[in-house]
Amino acid sequence: MRVALFCLCIAFLIASPVSFTGSGDGAEISAAYGAPVLEDCIYTEDFESGAVGPWASYPPSQDTAYDPSIHVLPLLSEKNVKNRALWREITPDYDIDYEFGARKLLDMYVDSSSVLTFRAFVKSYRGTKGVMVRFGFGNGVMKERLVPFDEIQVWKDCTVRLADILPAGVCKKVDGIAFMAVCPNADPETLLRFGLDDVKLTGKRERPFVFTAPKVHKLDEWKDHIAGTHFTAGGTVTISGTAPVETGKVQVRLVRALTGGDERQFSMKRTSGGQWSVTIPLDEKSGTGPGFWRATVSLADKNGGTFSTSLVFLVRRKDAPDDHPRLYYSHEDMSAIRGKMSSGRGKTVWEAIRSRADRARAEHTVDDFAYKFDALNDIHWLPVFGDYGREIREPQDYIRENALVYALSGDAGAGDAARGALLKMAEWPSYVPPHILNQGKHSYYITGIMLTDLALGYDLLYDRLTPEERKTVAE
Repeated sequence: MRVALFCLCIAFLIASPVSFTGSGDGAEISAAYGAPVLEDCIYTEDFESGAVGPWASYPPSQDTAYDPSIHVLPLLSEKNVKNRALWREITPDYDIDYEFGARKLLDMYVDSSSVLTFRAFVKSYRGTKGVMVRFGFGNGVMKERLVPFDEIQVWKDCTVRLADILPAGVCKKVDGIAFMAVCPNADPETLLRFGLDDVKLTGKRERPFVFTAPKVHKLDEWKDHIAGTHFTAGGTVTISGTAPVETGKVQVRLVRALTGGDERQFSMKRTSGGQWSVTIPLDEKSGTGPGFWRATVSLADKNGGTFSTSLVFLVRRKDAPDDHPRLYYSHEDMSAIRGKMSSGRGKTVWEAIRSRADRARAEHTVDDFAYKFDALNDIHWLPVFGDYGREIREPQDYIRENALVYALSGDAGAGDAARGALLKMAEWPSYVPPHILNQGKHSYYITGIMLTDLALGYDLLYDRLTPEERKTVAE
C-alpha cells in the first residue's frame, strides 16, 4: 500500500482563495469571508503495503479489532509480491439482497470537477448489480451512486464523476467514502467476495501552515501535527513556520488539548527570513502550565480566505524527576518502603512479590521469550488468542516481578534475569499478532498493559543497563 496525498499546488495560487458558491446540503463553502483556502490534491490507495490500515468493514462490524472478514491479499507475511488488493468476504445469513464492502474516513473537499476511479471485483453465485459508492458529506448528508455491471469474478474499472452529484460551482467537504458490492437474493450457502483496488479521488484540501519549529510529525489519520519533543514548565516553547499566503497577521490560539479550556491568544511576529514566530513562556503568567496543549495557528489573506493548522505538545512539571526510579517511587522513598517490608501487610506483599519472582525464574529462562508471533494465524485470530496472551503475559510478569525484587532488595540474580528478559523483548519486531498487523493497527489493549510493565522494568533496572542497552530498550 502506498497511501499518498499528492498536492498539485498551482504556482503562486496565493493571492485569492479557491471559493465556491451555490445551493445544496452538506458542508458547503463559498466566497464568503472566513472560507478556507484550498489547494488541489489527489487521494490514492493501492494496498501494496499489505495492511488494511484505516479502512474498515461497511456496514460496520461488531469488533473492528477482530474482523476476519476484511483483509489485504496477498497477506503482509508474503514478501516480494505485487498486485495486492483489499478483500471483504462474508457468508449471508439469509436469502435476501446484500450490500457489503469497506469504508474510509477522508479529510478533503470535492466539487463537480472531482472524479473517483477504482477497480472492483465481485463474486456472488446469484450475480451482482455492481458497486454502490456512498459519499459522507458534512452535517450528516450522504449521497450515493451505483456503478452498474453484472459480470462476476472479473476486475472492473469503475468511475464516478462528482458532476453527477454536485451542481457546478458547489464545493463540499467529504468526511468519508464507502464501497459496497450489491448482491441480489444472496445465497446463504455460498461465500460472497468483494475486492477493491487502485482507489483514486481528485479534490482539494485546506492549505496548511508549515511548521519549522518545533520539529513535528504528521499522521494521515490525525488532524493535529505532533511535536517531536516535550517541554518543561518554567521554560519556553517557540512556534515558527511559513504562512501559505502573504498576510499581515498570524495568531496562535492555545487551549488544553483534551478539554479545550484555559484558552490563550498569542500574536506571531514576522522574522527577517520571512517566517512567522512566537515564543511562549511556560509559566503562571502566561497561563501555560503542565499538561497537554493544542496550538492552532490561524491567519487570513487579503480576500478573507482563512487558514488554520494545529499542533499538539506536552509540557511536563518543573519538578518532574530526571533520575531513576521515578515512576512509582524515588530513591528518597526507598527507606520508608523497606521499613514497611519487614512486618505486617507490607511484609505479606513483599513475600508474595519475591515468591512470584522466584517461581518465574524457576519456570523460564530468557531464551523462552524469543519472538513467536510469526507462528500465529494471519487471518483467524480467535483460535490462537490464548497463545498470544500467554506469549505476552509470561515475559511481562517475569520482568515486572524480578525488577521489583532487584529494586527493593538489591538481589543481583533477579536484576540480571529481568534485564535479560527486557533486552530479549526489545528484539521483537512487533508486540501485536499478525492479524492486527494485517488490519494496519500497531497496538492492542493487551499490548498497552504489557508496555506499562516494560516501562516499569526499564525504570527499576536503569542503573543495571548500559547506555547502549538503555537506548535499545527505549527505542
